[in-house]
Amino acid sequence: MQKDPFLPGSIGLVPDGTRRWAHQNQSSYSDAYIRTMLGITNFISFMFDQSIPSLSVYLLSKENLLRKPFDLEPVLTSEVNLLMKMLPPLVIRTGGEHRLSNFLPLQAGYAEYIFIDKYFNDLTEQDLLGFLNEFQIRHRRYGR
Repeated sequence: MQKDPFLPGSIGLVPDGTRRWAHQNQSSYSDAYIRTMLGITNFISFMFDQSIPSLSVYLLSKENLLRKPFDLEPVLTSEVNLLMKMLPPLVIRTGGEHRLSNFLPLQAGYAEYIFIDKYFNDLTEQDLLGFLNEFQIRHRRYGR
């Protein structure tokens, strides 16, 4: 899909009102925050489909952190769950370099890495299937 020159190159999102939504819809805070995180992932997919490359999400203000633990636990749990879903379990580096070049240094801490000498544009479907097969046979310990 070609980028529309009239679309923004980046979007900032402040997904406010989750607790109010929970009250209005007789939902638990946990369910409401899970729904918010799923909405954010859907928003990311929409942005990708529209060729918008950047998203900044403001989930918690410092004032939010002053809330009671009962109020904070659902949002923090759902954020951690979202972040865990966004962690890449596999990082593939093409072009012969054996370094990450600062690519997702925190998010990819427990990823499996595959380095290949081929350039990206020379990869075939067979290469991709090979990467997936290699990933499937690796024993992942997650730092344990």
